[in-house]
Amino acid sequence: MNNDLSFTAQIQHPDIWHINKYLGLPDLDIETAAADVTVDFHLEIESRGWGVKGIDVYIDRVTTQIEWYIPSEDLKQSQIDKLISSGGIEMRNGDIEGSLKLTTDDYFKWEVKNEITVGQYGNIRPEGAEIDFENKTITIN
Repeated sequence: MNNDLSFTAQIQHPDIWHINKYLGLPDLDIETAAADVTVDFHLEIESRGWGVKGIDVYIDRVTTQIEWYIPSEDLKQSQIDKLISSGGIEMRNGDIEGSLKLTTDDYFKWEVKNEITVGQYGNIRPEGAEIDFENKTITIN
């Protein structure tokens, strides 16, 4: 039996909102090519003589890696410059690509919403994530 109730889960393809505003270009449609979220969490069990009263899930840390891109053909040079200053690279095919890494180590910048629940068959694990760059929230469910 595993008595260590700390876990790490990977979530692929989180929902991502308003990355364009985060990059300083709210009028552009910036696509995400790949994204994943790593969630470190632990469980605390409250027990009584008669059994388990409750199980609480606590998120310890969230890290995410997001790869983004946008075709540069319809962009103004000032928009291209802004994307490149945000870490983008102009590719041979005309796209501008970049990546962002976020972590909740700095709790003053990002709010983490914990919506993890006990599944129908008793399973407890993060199954999805939503990253909202406008409101600076990361929701784990």
